[in-house]
Amino acid sequence: MALAEPLESLQLNKPSAPPERRPAAWRLSKRAVAVGLLLLPLNTYWIGQVEGVWHGLHMTVCSLPMNALLLLILLVSVNQLILRVRPRWAFSQAELLTIYMMLLIQSVFIGHDNLVGLHGVLPAATWYNTSARQWDTLFFQYLPDWLVVKDWEAVKPFYLGGDSFYGSPTVGAWFRVIPAWTAIIFLLFVMVTCLNVLLSKQWAEKERLAYPLVQLPMELTRGGAPPFLQKSFWFGFGIAAAIDLINGLHYLYPNVPHFRVKELDASQFLTEPPWNAIGSTPLRFYPFVIGFAYLLPLDLCNSAWFFYLFGKLQRIVGSMMGWFQYPRFPFQGEQAAGATMAVCLVALWMTRGHLQEVLRKVFLPTRVPHLIADRAESRLYRVTFALFLLCGVALWMICRAAGMSSGIFTAFFLLYFIISTTVTRIRAEIGPPAHSMLFVNPQDILIVHLGAAAVGPQNLSIFALFWWFNRLNRNHPMPTALECFRMAELAGISKVKVWALLSVVALFSVLSCFFLYPALFYRDGAVKAAAEVLWVGQDTFLRLDGWLRNTDVQQPNRLAQGFMVGGFVFALLLSVLRTRFLWFSLHPMGYVLGLSYAVDFYWAALVVTSVIKTVLLRYGGANMYRKALPFFIGLIIGECIVACAWSLLALALHKPMYDAWW
Repeated sequence: MALAEPLESLQLNKPSAPPERRPAAWRLSKRAVAVGLLLLPLNTYWIGQVEGVWHGLHMTVCSLPMNALLLLILLVSVNQLILRVRPRWAFSQAELLTIYMMLLIQSVFIGHDNLVGLHGVLPAATWYNTSARQWDTLFFQYLPDWLVVKDWEAVKPFYLGGDSFYGSPTVGAWFRVIPAWTAIIFLLFVMVTCLNVLLSKQWAEKERLAYPLVQLPMELTRGGAPPFLQKSFWFGFGIAAAIDLINGLHYLYPNVPHFRVKELDASQFLTEPPWNAIGSTPLRFYPFVIGFAYLLPLDLCNSAWFFYLFGKLQRIVGSMMGWFQYPRFPFQGEQAAGATMAVCLVALWMTRGHLQEVLRKVFLPTRVPHLIADRAESRLYRVTFALFLLCGVALWMICRAAGMSSGIFTAFFLLYFIISTTVTRIRAEIGPPAHSMLFVNPQDILIVHLGAAAVGPQNLSIFALFWWFNRLNRNHPMPTALECFRMAELAGISKVKVWALLSVVALFSVLSCFFLYPALFYRDGAVKAAAEVLWVGQDTFLRLDGWLRNTDVQQPNRLAQGFMVGGFVFALLLSVLRTRFLWFSLHPMGYVLGLSYAVDFYWAALVVTSVIKTVLLRYGGANMYRKALPFFIGLIIGECIVACAWSLLALALHKPMYDAWW
């Protein structure tokens, strides 16, 4: 069942026809921007300390970041009080969404899978180098001094802590890397937002994609009490809140009983061959995800967990047949990478008419009808196209200065933008709770097809330095920016002005991270708590070590190529079958998510929701589905509020607290 149909009575799908349309050039509210700017530093420290240093809560790994959602709920609540006391002072929906969009974009950059990881990479080669590894002779010469921190005196306090960053004589070693990395990150952000501008009209107006992650913020800010505030909502809210409250107390006081919502693993019950080949199979039942999954199309929800189990079945069969003699069997990463290419190809094929129109307006503007709207749109597309090319040239110059060859640069970032487009399409069409896609990245794809020897040690070293921003594809700026554009459009705010605002916020967020994270780690020490910083940094250079030393990856991997092509063809077949047969429900996007580590930690929650949703639709129809919807929204908001409250208490006490997500 499509998402828009059962939500109609609760208006969660109504943003496509907002009750009040303002002119497209409606200005950004100065006071909304001011409030957003006041909240940005607080949000930076909140996420930086909880996620960056303590590796806690993981608010930003969700497609709908808990921290931004909580702050929006608080803003809406305060706004309701203002409406009662001084109605003229109250914020409009557009103003509330402006603040929310600023928080969303900032959370992308400062969050768990973005600049936290970069700060793990910067000093890691020096810290993890040993006499046995001999990295200083293996690849240090390929790492530019302006992209990594090689000064041991600057690296040591980062990991050990107990020092002050500002005023330290080593601060210059960290500031030396800021210009290049800021430029790389900002240029990539501008380029993916350019792609958003080129694609947004087709996806929003012509294909009318659901944009599920936009619906709840739009409803919360619409004005008045949200229609889902019913008794069933408070029932769901109470269940989720109670689970996280009791589990949080258990974290502090182990004698308190708790709900085992995330401790079980199916592998502990399957210890005999060939069943033990399934590996780790978490059984986690997050209330937030159960509620979120209820909003997903049923076919996608079923497809995601089905293909996750399909991947486990491949491992079992491989164990029975003795195929684990081939490293990385069953090549799930390669299958997912091939499927990712297919999803992007299908999306672009459906967009081909619009893209032809865009190219005509860019290169043949004299043939565009002389309407004001057409002329303005043509100007926007020309500026966007030129900006994309200029940023691409600037990025190429930086990468060339780092030693990356032009051919590898082109292939690497072409793959990066293909993957980015697929992630964005998945978010716009189905809005999964999270989308890790760990095994889908340009590095592995190129090494499989070219071999590490052909890529060369210099390019491989830059591959490693770029690993942090494409290793998981969760904190990804492209889908978040597109959702911001959609909210701006529905609220009547100029997309161009929102684009400019988000670019400023992105730049501010990147710079604030460079000034915040080293100071936090100098104080607290990365080795004491910061698991993600340690993992990303160590994994980055261990992978580089493997690329340079391991003979198995020096030449193209024909078997892996076969699985990648197989994944591509299978995903295309799924797309064709869905088009030809209405009864066929398996979704190629579910194939991508199921095999790419995207749903590993919450697949069991998807199964629970699928069963509930199927029963409700079969025996109660859409009417029963709508009646149950507030309960599941209550699960989302209940866990969001209590989980974030524990993290705020952690900040107040400067002590890690219960992590509802991990």
